[in-house]
Amino acid sequence: MHLSAYQPSPLQLLKKEQAGQLGVALPYRLWDSEELLKAHLQSLPSTSSQRPIDWSASCMRAQEWKQLVHVLERRKLSIAPQEDSELEKDLAVLRFSLKVLSWALFPINHLPVEILNLIFRFVIQDSVRPQTYNYHRMLLTWVCHHWREVALNNKILWSSIWFQDLPPYECSLTFLERAGDAPLDIRIGDRERHPYDVQDPTKLTTEQATLVLDAMMKKLRTLRSFVGVIYRWDVAILVVRKFHEAGVVPVSLEHFELHRTGVLHEGWQPHEIQNPFRLINEVAPRLTSLTIDGLVPDLTRLPMTNLTSLDLRRTNLFIGPSVVQFKHMIQGSPNLYKLSLVAAGPHQDGNGGSHDPIRINSLRELVIGDFIDVDYALFLVSLIDAPNVMSLDLHNLFGGDCTPLLRLLTRRFLKIRLLSLYMIRIEEVEGRRTLAIIIKFFQHMPELELLKIGHVPVLFLFALSADPRDLGQPNPEDDNAMAERDGIYTIPNADLSHFPVVCPKLRYLHFQSVDSTLIKTLLSERSSAGLRFSKVYTPVIHSIPLPSDLIEIETLADHLFILQVYGYRVPEEMTILEEISSHLPTSVRPLVCRDTPGFTPIWGL
Repeated sequence: MHLSAYQPSPLQLLKKEQAGQLGVALPYRLWDSEELLKAHLQSLPSTSSQRPIDWSASCMRAQEWKQLVHVLERRKLSIAPQEDSELEKDLAVLRFSLKVLSWALFPINHLPVEILNLIFRFVIQDSVRPQTYNYHRMLLTWVCHHWREVALNNKILWSSIWFQDLPPYECSLTFLERAGDAPLDIRIGDRERHPYDVQDPTKLTTEQATLVLDAMMKKLRTLRSFVGVIYRWDVAILVVRKFHEAGVVPVSLEHFELHRTGVLHEGWQPHEIQNPFRLINEVAPRLTSLTIDGLVPDLTRLPMTNLTSLDLRRTNLFIGPSVVQFKHMIQGSPNLYKLSLVAAGPHQDGNGGSHDPIRINSLRELVIGDFIDVDYALFLVSLIDAPNVMSLDLHNLFGGDCTPLLRLLTRRFLKIRLLSLYMIRIEEVEGRRTLAIIIKFFQHMPELELLKIGHVPVLFLFALSADPRDLGQPNPEDDNAMAERDGIYTIPNADLSHFPVVCPKLRYLHFQSVDSTLIKTLLSERSSAGLRFSKVYTPVIHSIPLPSDLIEIETLADHLFILQVYGYRVPEEMTILEEISSHLPTSVRPLVCRDTPGFTPIWGL
């Protein structure tokens, strides 16, 4: 077994830290910090370029350093309470050197195989990108014969496979073989562009997809999750047909996700539009999470008895299920936790909005978006009676005035803790009545903690800092009959002296594509009302042209974070989603990824 022969002298380490070669600038008292150790390990060469460690010499050196640490600690105690900066530096460097050397000498191969497998699991889970994920798995088999034997016998280590290598997919198919009968998590689709690619990779073809799917279908009984992200229509249809014609019940399948990323109707034939296809052959006893995007499935014939998450996107609204069929689909899953309808849903019939709403007590997350017809969004919301929703996402509703939708949503979801508003159209952007409707919308969300907002009219920001008591008397210029109908002068809380603005628990803000001046005003006015924001997040793409505004924003909130990677969930969002899913049985509870790379504090915490 070959380990690092890293044996630095204290002087070398001291010079490295002073020169910033370890990649971090930390006080010497933080010699035991995780950041410093990570930076050091990342600076080491690969194991293949290192010579075997001299065990006897390294053990002698470790003993020498231990004795020297004791000498310096006694010297430090003898001069207390005085401090010697040079002594502190020498002691910190020695302690760090001894820590690194002790890890290098640790007899890891004497550990039980079960413990070593657990360590391997943590190594793999720490991978961020698919490329590093695959590389780390292979790297474990290159260290020594013992590690290779342990890794190859751990079937679960190879059971998560993303087909991102080049055809004929030798690496991924090898992983599939090594996985044996372990539960499989497979993702296929168009290959992402890598830095070494001179042009965009070609889209996945039917021949390439057939190669992958035929190998996967041989292990369909052990398939636990499947994700397909595909541009071409013929390849997407091939995936559907392979599952439908498999002749084997996917008894282990828990998560099915199929996206067709191309333009919705591109490549469709008339008979394909009019005749929805069947998926998964109607039987999947353990299926809990289902996502369909850009396809036309027969939703009435899908296995929907144990779903916790139903995510439908860009289906054909004209041939979707009827309202009655849609109700039966939803009511068939008593543990339904998340419902996402993005340009998808039941088709409207002659009854319009006269249907009784569907009671969904288990629902905690609701997503509605991408409807160019706001009337359809109104119809959809009128069908859903979910008083326990705690996360609401409204986006891309720009096909008409959303004021009626806000009125309909008011009082429906009193437990909202996470609210996302993006691209919401309001036609009357300066009217006092419209402002009152938005204030009332927020006023009935007393539990709101995190607001994600972007591309919305300024009235939404005004409403978050306005005093609802100012709306207590009608304006003579308003249409009093309309105002009375909307109930905009009815204040739900009689005593507002402690909370002169709406959403008293709102402490976290995530904004993008919003005028920074408006954000500063919002932060300032809520801070003056005693409701200062704890954390404010904004993507780096938004921050580039506004450095001076960001500096001022940082003074108006406890912390300002610049998101380095667009689209990642912030820690508070992850925490809220974990907490609101806690009511579900552990066996069906949705997995919420805790890893949130891409957000870093600006100018320290």
